Amino acid sequence: MAERDLNATVREEKGKQAGKKLRKKGYVPGVMYGHGESAIPLAIESKALSQILEKSSGDNIIFNVKIEGREDAKAVLKEIQRDPVSREIMHVDFQHVHAGEVLTVQVPIILTGSSPGVKEGGILEHILRKVEVRCLPSQLPDHLVIDISQLGLGDLLHVKDLATGALKILDDSEMPVVSILVPKAKVEVPVAAEEVPEEEAAAEEEKEEEKAEEEKEKKEGREKS
Repeated sequence: MAERDLNATVREEKGKQAGKKLRKKGYVPGVMYGHGESAIPLAIESKALSQILEKSSGDNIIFNVKIEGREDAKAVLKEIQRDPVSREIMHVDFQHVHAGEVLTVQVPIILTGSSPGVKEGGILEHILRKVEVRCLPSQLPDHLVIDISQLGLGDLLHVKDLATGALKILDDSEMPVVSILVPKAKVEVPVAAEEVPEEEAAAEEEKEEEKAEEEKEKKEGREKS
């Protein structure tokens, strides 16, 4: 389980303009909520948060949020908003959690090993890259690993094939996770002989008949003379 310290302060100003001012100063506006508590508006150092998220999507990180003037709080990242163009972090939502609380989070799936099917020309398709799990904070893994070293051509693994231990996966057990596709054989389509349309064939035949008739008339004319 990944756990990261994150410094924060309680922000007094709210709203769009206040958020702009914070981001110009190098901070990200955020909020932490949970357990029937009042939501706490936060200001978080943008660089520190970005460095943490560069190594993980943030879905499966337990943040140890150190709020100035308050007790440290364990939290998970529930939502992150980014600018659609610059990808700058615009706002974050944290959910306050306790040690005995059951979490519902997304955990990434990574592949390891070398597939014999790929060596034979198959195509590796990683279909499902995250699964939604329910577990205690102490059971939260950094990721789930699938060993593909036994996958041959046409093989397919489903969610039900994942080794999850104490985790409860909420996704459909029959959902495909990874497969080795059999490449399609190249089929050469023979080029069909060019067919002459019936109208053209009839016209050609008529021309031949007219030509033969002319030759016949010329021949008869020579014989009479």
